[in-house]
Amino acid sequence: MVNSYNFGIKAEALAAEYLRRHKYVIINKRYKTKYGEIDLITLKDNSIIFIEIKYRKMLLDAHYALTERQCKRIINAAQYFFSENENYINYDCRVDLIIFNSSFNLKHYENIISSDN
Repeated sequence: MVNSYNFGIKAEALAAEYLRRHKYVIINKRYKTKYGEIDLITLKDNSIIFIEIKYRKMLLDAHYALTERQCKRIINAAQYFFSENENYINYDCRVDLIIFNSSFNLKHYENIISSDN
């Protein structure tokens, strides 16, 4: 049995591999701020993409993966990233979610946080 920490490490590595295969460039892993951690920060075309990685028993449960509080944490951490990395300030940005199940199958959801949050 894989403990949750090791599962998380493996899931992050698999997500990074998946993203690289899809032409994303990983620019930061486990980016820590006073607001919380962003699992992966990537670059693709002219966009900065903040990636949240989650585990759910079933991939279909993805729409329950992020709470409103977690979305706000990600937004605040992303704003902090831009304040520290002004060279990316004119890039488009979005937040994506990658969900893994216990068999390490993944589902990638793009642009999961609307401007209403």
